Amino acid sequence: MPAAKTKADLIAVTEKEWETFSKLLADFDETSASIADCEGASAIRIVGHRAAWIDLYFAWRKSAASGNTPEMPAPGYKWNELNDLNEAIFQNQKGWTWSATCEALEGAHLRLSEDIHSASEAELYGTPLAPGLKWTRGRYAEAAGASHYRSAAKVLRKLMKQQ
Repeated sequence: MPAAKTKADLIAVTEKEWETFSKLLADFDETSASIADCEGASAIRIVGHRAAWIDLYFAWRKSAASGNTPEMPAPGYKWNELNDLNEAIFQNQKGWTWSATCEALEGAHLRLSEDIHSASEAELYGTPLAPGLKWTRGRYAEAAGASHYRSAAKVLRKLMKQQ
């Protein structure tokens, strides 16, 4: 699926993917959300991961708004260290309940949606997010939101079939 190139397209894809993804959350409860597949993926890890990446998006935005190039994907991590970052995210969320994890995701999604709706076309797609970056704010918002929702929905469906 090609990346959105306009605010209207970004809103549409974000809402569509969120609707699909969020409906799947109701298929899990506190017990089933913690059951991992052979690769260690569980609903609680997948959902918590998505909430954390939206938080990273806002950290990037804050850094860019200060005139800096954000440390990506996160301070102290390089793109080739995503497994380590993802494990750190999980460790930070260890002990979260399924309901708390879903609430974190829903709150993060609401903030992301508000951020997209309140931005102008030029703010979303006019220039790269920050100096030294190629992607626009809109492209990063899509990567942290709609694209992550789409991939998470696939994993949640797979987990449901395995259970």
